[in-house]
Amino acid sequence: MSEILNIGAELYGYIQRGVESMQINDDGCLIVILTDGTTVNLGVVKGDTGSAGIGITSIAKTGTSGLADTYTISYSNGTASNFTVTNGAKGDKGDKGDKGDRGNTGNTGVGIVSITKASTSGLTDTYRILLSNGSSYGFNVTNGESGESYTAGEGISISGGVISVSYADGDSALYG
Repeated sequence: MSEILNIGAELYGYIQRGVESMQINDDGCLIVILTDGTTVNLGVVKGDTGSAGIGITSIAKTGTSGLADTYTISYSNGTASNFTVTNGAKGDKGDKGDKGDRGNTGNTGVGIVSITKASTSGLTDTYRILLSNGSSYGFNVTNGESGESYTAGEGISISGGVISVSYADGDSALYG
């Protein structure tokens, strides 16, 4: 012990020598090497190895009662303990948010570019419908001698030489 006091006095008093290094040797002793080459053994500072500790293997939510959630901690030695977390009550409804940005423009739909009478043979007229995507469809209309109305297909009717087209969105158009 007197050696420790001498080191302290000389380090802080006269600063004649300082600590160059310290290490714990294989026997658990703290060895101090001073700047003047002196070696001081301060004795055993390392104790025996302790027993293995207990670790946590899992934490799981195991129950809820009202606002309280129960969690179970499982330990590496097979034991367990529980703890609860009390949650706050549901808050008031928040204010309405700002209107969102306008979405991207959708794809262009297919529309009717034209309906034309292509030919007549006897009482049968042939018509062509040209669509905006470049496709076309033909249909025949057989005219009655009395000039009655005729439905050429779903959404298309002809009466007195006028073609009426009804679209799926509720709009309609007259041609002829």
